[in-house]
Amino acid sequence: MTDVASTSAAEIDAALKVWKQGDCVLGEQWFAFRRSEGEGGLHEEQVEGFVVVTQSCDIVRPMVRRPVVEVSPLVKVDGAKIDQIRRGRMLQYGFVPGIAARHLVADLDRTMTVHKEVVSRWTRVEGCLTDPEVRQFADVLARKRQRFAFPDEFSALVKPLQDRFRSKHDKQTAEGEAMRALREIRVQARPSWNTNPIDLDFFLICDETAMDVIATQQRAWQQLLALRPPYRAADFMTVSLDELTAAQYVATDPLDLEYLSSSGA
Repeated sequence: MTDVASTSAAEIDAALKVWKQGDCVLGEQWFAFRRSEGEGGLHEEQVEGFVVVTQSCDIVRPMVRRPVVEVSPLVKVDGAKIDQIRRGRMLQYGFVPGIAARHLVADLDRTMTVHKEVVSRWTRVEGCLTDPEVRQFADVLARKRQRFAFPDEFSALVKPLQDRFRSKHDKQTAEGEAMRALREIRVQARPSWNTNPIDLDFFLICDETAMDVIATQQRAWQQLLALRPPYRAADFMTVSLDELTAAQYVATDPLDLEYLSSSGA
C-alpha cells in the first residue's frame, strides 16, 4: 500500500470533498479487529466492501484536523432479509439504497477507522442518492448508537406489545395496516424513570392521513400491557407530527419494537 506521506494533505482533502456518510467502496477489502491479546492477536477478515459511517461534515474537514474516518463492512444478505432491513427491523444492519440491488447492507455491529489517505484512493460508490435517503441512513446510525436504556421492568412490560408487532406487522389486516402506518412510538415516564409509582404515556406518531387507522387499534395495544409496580398507568395517544410538541419530543424516548421504521415504510 502507498505510504500515507506520499500523498499530500491537499490532494487527500480534495479527493474527500465529494464523499459523504453512506458512500461505499466495493470489492475485496479487509476488516481488521483485535481477537486476542498480545502479538498475533490482530485479525483481518475479507469483506465485500465498506460503507462510511462518519458524519459528512467530518469527512470533508481537513485531514490535519480529522485524519481518519469510520467504516463498517458490507455483507451480503438474501432478498427477504434486505426488505426487513429496509424497513428498519434489524438494527444490526443499515440499508444502503445505492447498493441494495447487489443485496449488500452495512453491518453496523462492526466498525473500524481508516486513514483518509486510503479513502482518497478508493473508487467512490454513492450509497444514498437523495436527501431523504441520506437522512434515513443517518437516523439508522443514530438509533443504533443512541438507543435509550429502558429499565428491565419496562422491557418486560412491553414484551407482549413487541411480540404482537412481530407476529402481525406484515399481515394484510387492519391491525397490520395500522402498524405499517406508524412512524415511531415514543414513551414518557411521569414524573421520571427513577420514581415509584410511574405513569407512562405512549405517543403513537404517524402522518395525519393515518391517524384514524391507528386510533382504532390503540386500545387493543394498550390492553397488552399487564401493569405491575412501579408502573401505575399507561395511556396510548395517537398524534400526528404536527401535533407533537417540541416539549413532548424532548421529554420522551423512542421505543424500538424492531418492526418500526423511521420512514413509516
